[in-house]
Amino acid sequence: MDSTTNIILKFKNNFGSQPSGYVRDFILITNGRYDKVLERDNSNTASNENQNLSIPTEYKLHQNYPNPFNPTTTIKFDLPKSGLVSIKVYDILGKEIYSYSEIKQAGYFQTDFNGSNLASGIYFYRIEAGNFITTKKMMILK
Repeated sequence: MDSTTNIILKFKNNFGSQPSGYVRDFILITNGRYDKVLERDNSNTASNENQNLSIPTEYKLHQNYPNPFNPTTTIKFDLPKSGLVSIKVYDILGKEIYSYSEIKQAGYFQTDFNGSNLASGIYFYRIEAGNFITTKKMMILK
């Protein structure tokens, strides 16, 4: 997001009527991911040109969270195109200890990884989707 981009926040008033001059403070906490919410007309249908706004523009593998973790962590990834996605986890010696493969549509995804049967240490997770291949490091701390 650059300095010329505006963010418009809309809040639903669940507090009833408010006296004149009443101000409510809000704190916005984000994880750095911004998705455009489509404005819909009365028939609840979006125009064709706006329907693909929630599809990522590039492949991305996010850092797992939390990291270090015990015993589970979340791995998020973005797919701009449909296709086969493979996520594998390797130990420090390069031995594959977990594998997940599925055909996915374009979009934003996450999967949970459970390391409860693994020893504390450094592990690597790798995604393969189309021609995109990348690896990131994660740590189990027990």
